[in-house]
Amino acid sequence: MSRNHSRLGAPLGALLALLGSGFVPSASAQDSLPEVAISAPRPTYRSHEDTMLLLETWHAARPNSSRLIDLGQSAGGRPIRALEIFGPGSTPPEERPTFLMIGGLDGVSLHGAEEVLGIAAGLASEAPTLSGDLTYVCLPWASPDGLAAELQSIQGAGISTLGRDATPVDDDLDGLSGEDGADDVDGDGRVTMMLVEEDEGAWRRAPDGRFLLPFDHELANGPRYGLYREGRDDDGDGAYNEDGPGGVRADRNFSAGWIGPFASVSPGALPMSTASAEGLAALVRERSIAGAWFLDGHSGRPEVTRFGGEGEREPGLVELSIQLHRTVLDAVPEGYAAIAAPPIGSGVDWLRARGAAALRLSFWGPEIGLGRTAVRPASLRSEEFVAPPELLEDFCSPDNGAARGGAWRRYLDERRGGIGFIDWHPVELKDKRRALVGGWEAAVLHNPPEEQLERSVIMAMNFVGALKRAIPEPALEIESVTRVDEVCRISARVRRANPNEGPELNIDFLAPEGLQLGLRLPPGARLIAGPESHSVNDANLDQAVEWMIYAPIDSMIEVRLERSGVAMRTREVRP
Repeated sequence: MSRNHSRLGAPLGALLALLGSGFVPSASAQDSLPEVAISAPRPTYRSHEDTMLLLETWHAARPNSSRLIDLGQSAGGRPIRALEIFGPGSTPPEERPTFLMIGGLDGVSLHGAEEVLGIAAGLASEAPTLSGDLTYVCLPWASPDGLAAELQSIQGAGISTLGRDATPVDDDLDGLSGEDGADDVDGDGRVTMMLVEEDEGAWRRAPDGRFLLPFDHELANGPRYGLYREGRDDDGDGAYNEDGPGGVRADRNFSAGWIGPFASVSPGALPMSTASAEGLAALVRERSIAGAWFLDGHSGRPEVTRFGGEGEREPGLVELSIQLHRTVLDAVPEGYAAIAAPPIGSGVDWLRARGAAALRLSFWGPEIGLGRTAVRPASLRSEEFVAPPELLEDFCSPDNGAARGGAWRRYLDERRGGIGFIDWHPVELKDKRRALVGGWEAAVLHNPPEEQLERSVIMAMNFVGALKRAIPEPALEIESVTRVDEVCRISARVRRANPNEGPELNIDFLAPEGLQLGLRLPPGARLIAGPESHSVNDANLDQAVEWMIYAPIDSMIEVRLERSGVAMRTREVRP
């Protein structure tokens, strides 16, 4: 499979049209089209096709500092395409340590796709001035089929597949696929959730009747319910939506922790069987991964799993990312969630098992200061009962039974004026069982309302800006050069070229085997004194290293700062 894809130019007219309908011109550095500036597009829930056109347009504007990378094609026929962005330098981009920015791998987080798109725009605008030590790969629509279905759901034109791709799957093993999927039972044009009374149901309603608690919770009341997506028993087997449109979740299809194929999280028939997982894994195997960030979720907190992460190249990168994430969000109440038991088939875990620093970041959640979009009513439903806040459901997902505080309840009432949730209301099912339909409206739980999307994109871009400032950029300086007859003395040092007032990564972060300072001698020269190779680290920065060399008159000596035997910085001296 060819991974480098370059369309030699989206037409300039299309480029200018895009700039005129969603871009704000800025004085960004240019390399090939100096009359066109690249800046972040107006945040909106755009289609896969529009996203791909933006990537192609930015590549056309930066042909010398970007490449389009094809990672395959989804089951629904959509290209899985990334934009590789790099600064000028002698090392080929694919041979440099690579940062991955991955959006919406869960197939529902459209905000993650837009955040990565904003990050790509920022990097592309700065590409000619980026460090030549790194490469950035931005993959905005990592799971195209699921995201496309989620977009249709938000627009009221279809039903979300909850992140699944278009692969037909016989979930109930009856020889048929897709015969019992979600339905709009109440005819309101939306498919939400459904509670069906069951003797062994796992849920009861909370004091705030919109929400649920585990059936044995001290605040739970009323009959027990099973929780399903809104739908009917279309195939008459007594179950609801057990064989929907099928599909596999790419974020549960990786080999680390995979226990499929019949787990409820839709992990696929085999690990790495989706184009998203296979394409991303192929890219990772070809690169040296400096770090990977998965932008999805709706908690507003970074999450890192404790799976195989002990061997990561830079243990401080995850901790630094968490610190930067907190700073960008202003406040993250609980810091980050360290998950003891890794989820099935997670891409984060797969990368960490390979020794890479990987983190799942969420720039959307109920407590990250996005502000209200509706007027607060005089009387809130949350005030109709009194209960300790820490005992109320956090509602991070419809089937999450952990009582961790009322963050989503507060968000709905205090920031959304009570809207964004459809109250449970009775519906009639074919089998005459008692059921209620209700739950989150589209673009409230998994994605912010579109008018609040801009804040999430800005926070993601600010995070990458803070991360870039923390990455070291070594500078090689010649302190002195002297010669007496055929004996030369050279003194050199390495320092940080970009000291940062905030947190910083170690100077040898970009070198898995460490940085080495040494000489390349011309024919007839030999080292008299001084190290053949000097290891550079934070402890000996700005320390002078001296060599005494026998060298014929007019000889040229090269001082080299190397990474894995390849020169990162060189200085030529002729004593």
